[in-house]
Amino acid sequence: MEIKDITRCAFMAPDPKLITIDIAAHEERMKQMRAERDAANPPKQEGPQEELRKLRRELYNVTERAKSTETYCNNLAGNVKLLEERINTALKLKKVAADEGNLRGERTYEHAVQRLEDERNDAELQFQRARKVSAEAATALKEWPHRERVKELETSLSA
Repeated sequence: MEIKDITRCAFMAPDPKLITIDIAAHEERMKQMRAERDAANPPKQEGPQEELRKLRRELYNVTERAKSTETYCNNLAGNVKLLEERINTALKLKKVAADEGNLRGERTYEHAVQRLEDERNDAELQFQRARKVSAEAATALKEWPHRERVKELETSLSA
């Protein structure tokens, strides 16, 4: 019986010649292939138009990141404020229940206050993180180093 599938044979009766490779020779072949590929595809020389396009895209990305992090930070601040209002409402309801002698209602509102305070603490933590990220994004936008180069390219291309 002749077996025609060489991959099955390699795993049925392991022959070291079929499984092992010479790493040094393989690395040499890969180095030669990379050199041939790079010689066949030289990097394109970009002109001032392409450089201006890349710099404008980078500025746009930095600007949009600053905007989105600020919006996210503001949303989290609103969540914290809303949770504070809900805690105050629950405390007022707890007081009303206590004044009426409703012990079950008082206990229910006490649990609600505890749950809301835990949620508020988590929201405040997220807000602090978001505020830090937003400040870093605003600093990155303010200190973007290529503004002068963009102006140079715009004046040279418009002339």
